[in-house]
Amino acid sequence: NPIGRVGFVHKPVEITREGTTMIPMTAITVGECFQITRIGGSADFRRHLESLGFVVGCVVTVIAHTACDLIVNIRGSRIALGRGIACKVFGCPCALQEVCQL
Repeated sequence: NPIGRVGFVHKPVEITREGTTMIPMTAITVGECFQITRIGGSADFRRHLESLGFVVGCVVTVIAHTACDLIVNIRGSRIALGRGIACKVFGCPCALQEVCQL
């Protein structure tokens, strides 16, 4: 469970073969944006997220965290995702933080 207590978020890290650091979407703080680098899960799951606009290379901004889900801004749309889904979307912090501001 990434949340141990209120206000504490454990940030698990995954290092790829290329040496880049990826973190799951659940570890991103509110207002922070990141670029999607990998989506885990089955082919059907990845296809479903793709239909919502979650594709590798896309920039996502986290708008809100709640106990059960995240609300994100992706391509001008706000989408709510459960933590189980969001933890399968990996990315790295976006270098264009000023562009990502709401």
